[in-house]
Amino acid sequence: MTIKFNKLISMIFIFITCLFCNGCDTRERFNPIESGDFIYTTWFCDDGYCKIIGLTSEGKEKDTLVFPSMIDGLKVLTIGAKDGMISNEQITITNAKNIYFPAGYIQPQSIKYDYNDNIDDINIYIGESYGVSWTSAYYGDAIENSQINFNIFVSDNYYTQYPTISDKNNINEKRGNICYYLDEETTYFVDYVNEGKVNVIPPAPYKDGYEFMGWYKDLDCLIPFDFDSDIVVSNLNSEENHFNEIKIYAKWHIN
Repeated sequence: MTIKFNKLISMIFIFITCLFCNGCDTRERFNPIESGDFIYTTWFCDDGYCKIIGLTSEGKEKDTLVFPSMIDGLKVLTIGAKDGMISNEQITITNAKNIYFPAGYIQPQSIKYDYNDNIDDINIYIGESYGVSWTSAYYGDAIENSQINFNIFVSDNYYTQYPTISDKNNINEKRGNICYYLDEETTYFVDYVNEGKVNVIPPAPYKDGYEFMGWYKDLDCLIPFDFDSDIVVSNLNSEENHFNEIKIYAKWHIN
């Protein structure tokens, strides 16, 4: 009995050591799946959901990265994966100068920015957040790159609530002048364009019980926004010295 018990304890010890040792490849434990620019996992996810845990070799070379809300028909639950004490490796961004995050949840310390010294400015676009501490998860590692200016674009509503998100000189909060809404109040995606066509097309959002039907210029969703031909004309608010926000709305159909 004692021998069997000792063997059991030894096996448990070996298992825990392998699970948490520094030499283990944490990402492999998540059974990673590559799709386009991103690596995701369904590890500890409910059916129909996934978590983004890395960039593919293709994604690492992109100048502009747009994090999705859905991959291969799966809804993105979080950026970064963690269960108890087990976390995936940080998602390291080394080349992209424009990074777009739609509204959603991000694990703290899941993003790492690792650039060469010859890069001056990085633009990070944040669709939505619940406060300054939450927002810092998108750029928290950026403060270590003090030689680079990080421009953090947020919605007009967020900027009004939190006009100062960091006391670091290289973190610059800015208003986006284009904001995509899931409904009348819920922001989803932010962009900034002086004049011309939008920089990127937002990833398709999801809403339980509904089908996404496209983006529209009006709240009633009668006039579709044409990404191929519609030109953004900035409307300067001379009193407050910033461009008024252009609002674009998602249209939904009940399943």
